[in-house]
Amino acid sequence: MTLSNLEIVNLLPGQSPIPPTEAAFAAFTHQVADGLSAHALGGQSGATKITTPIARFSTVASAGDSCILPAALPGLVLYALAPDTALAVTTLGIFVCAKAGLWSAIAT
Repeated sequence: MTLSNLEIVNLLPGQSPIPPTEAAFAAFTHQVADGLSAHALGGQSGATKITTPIARFSTVASAGDSCILPAALPGLVLYALAPDTALAVTTLGIFVCAKAGLWSAIAT
């Protein structure tokens, strides 16, 4: 399929293709792991495993701390959020699998 084969629907301002109810958005929600701690000093042994599509780390003590992504299966997309205390912001890592066994990171 190419992008030229997609049907584009133009909505008028204020229109929504989905009624704005909690039930309507349930299909779009993902499991979230919140308050994770990255493994101190890095490495795979003992690293925190990401088990949900969205993972928010509340503790990342140093630049070398680590986590482990799940097996790379085509179609998976993961979002990892972590605090950057030096900048007082939250950084976002997006990981996409288009080929089995291969994660691609999207720079944000």
